[in-house]
Amino acid sequence: MAEGAVLRALHAEERRREQNVDQQMLFNEVEVLAAIETADEAHRQRSTTIDAHERKRSADAHRMPIPEHFPRIEIVHDLAPDEKLCTRCTVPHPLTRIGQEIRECYRFEPPTIRVEQHIRPTYVCEERHEAPVTAPAPPLILPKSMASPSCWRTSSNRSSIWGCRFTA
Repeated sequence: MAEGAVLRALHAEERRREQNVDQQMLFNEVEVLAAIETADEAHRQRSTTIDAHERKRSADAHRMPIPEHFPRIEIVHDLAPDEKLCTRCTVPHPLTRIGQEIRECYRFEPPTIRVEQHIRPTYVCEERHEAPVTAPAPPLILPKSMASPSCWRTSSNRSSIWGCRFTA
């Protein structure tokens, strides 16, 4: 029985010591704040230098461009005339054309191959400096493909003529 009392007393003493360590941190605010301030100052003084580098292009940007010797057909997808006016300004005025997006795809008309250039002009309001406005892109049969509907139609017709199954 005396042995149990000694063990209980030792256990109680250990708990008091643990509580004392936790309690000591409660009243140690000045030292803790000084340590935090020192760490923040050291972090501010540390500088990181980054060497100049070239950005890697995305996976689909590695596609070879269509050769220049193919004839081009320009197809312009422009905004409607009423969409070319800035209606957010007090006095509506025409938007300024700042650029264009060009998407090229193969166009197959037996026996020739041409390149369709889908041109989408980009406009911006010079007074409000808001986000640019670009005409919507034409729908694609195959996303991220350089094939136009005529290529798709021709390849599906040829595969049915040759007896091949062609599924999308």
